[in-house]
Amino acid sequence: MGLVAKQATPLDTGWPSADSWLAIASALVAQGVDPRATSLLVAEVQLENGRSLTALWNHNVGNVKLSPSRTIGRDYYQVTDRTGSTDFYESFSSLEAGMSSYVFEMVTRRPTAYAAAVNGDLEGYARTLYYGESGTGNDGYIAPPYVLDNGVKVWDVDECVRLTGNDLRQLVSEGRDFYQNALDSNAFAKVAAMSAFKLAMLFVATLVVVALLKG
Repeated sequence: MGLVAKQATPLDTGWPSADSWLAIASALVAQGVDPRATSLLVAEVQLENGRSLTALWNHNVGNVKLSPSRTIGRDYYQVTDRTGSTDFYESFSSLEAGMSSYVFEMVTRRPTAYAAAVNGDLEGYARTLYYGESGTGNDGYIAPPYVLDNGVKVWDVDECVRLTGNDLRQLVSEGRDFYQNALDSNAFAKVAAMSAFKLAMLFVATLVVVALLKG
């Protein structure tokens, strides 16, 4: 236990693609997430780890940080972000373990954000990410600044909420496009090569995304 090297998390499928979108959605459902919430939660995974998941390190799906006192007895790695801050992050042994931690953070600890995701309330979800369950921002999942592509830092919380909401809206739209592309290319012919467990999870996620699309 202790400080470990920062390593990229290998994924079975490349991103972005319909297969990988469904793989992440299925992994969420396998952890007990309400399938109606997968659209926003997959988008949040992308926000946390780079849109192409190029910054997904050590299976830490939710980019869960650790305070110095919480590193004791855990494997962790260090990252210096775009704001110049160096922080500790928990290192997980598998993608399943990292996903379990992410689900705990977003479902168990943040029921208001989770309810918004289930109901498709994008604005409410983005606001809760910053303001937290208490509405004060002290327990938010994301904290300012929002860093623009040109490096400018935005510190106003409401503007950060708006910008993050725009990002989530675009990512949700892309996710639905990935799913439609899978239907158009008959990608689901590959299911014969999957294990029964993966097939079941994929089937559940597929039904839910169809409902989202129709909605």
